[in-house]
Amino acid sequence: MRILPRLTYANVMATIAVFIALGGASYAATRLPESSVGSKQLKNNAVISAKIKNGAVTPAKLNGESKAALIGPAGPQGPQGSQGSQGLQGPRGLPGAAATALWAVVNASGEVVNGTAVSAEATGAGTYEVKFAQNVSACATIATSREVSTKMRAELSNHDPASVNILMESGGFHEFSLAVFC
Repeated sequence: MRILPRLTYANVMATIAVFIALGGASYAATRLPESSVGSKQLKNNAVISAKIKNGAVTPAKLNGESKAALIGPAGPQGPQGSQGSQGLQGPRGLPGAAATALWAVVNASGEVVNGTAVSAEATGAGTYEVKFAQNVSACATIATSREVSTKMRAELSNHDPASVNILMESGGFHEFSLAVFC
């Protein structure tokens, strides 16, 4: 095969042009410092989305305006997830105070038969006064009679903050129970 008869000026110039072009690109790839080509060297609209590698632009690289443009309206609420597993049992709590630390069972003659009351006395027909060792003026009271038909009520004393007055509507003397909740 003979190359010389086909060797023309155009062939020689084309071959030299290819070597120069490849050599220039190779030189730029190996000799230009990193990050030496920036926004000043790029023409407007020179970089389009097709030329950007997928995943190369992250939200951290976007400015606030660009990030805001990416936020769309909230979608509908998704379905509720399944029930999670039961958590560990918590530590045992401290024991609380008894709800009825103050109480009394009083007989018909006005004597404390049982309970935490200090004293009780019949102050008149169907009225009793029960005293405790502490102030009960901010407490709630409940009283019940042993006689089913007897209606009664418990009232905090107006003159002694440690006393509760029992009033029986029938006016008689009956055994009763009193609980004070503070």
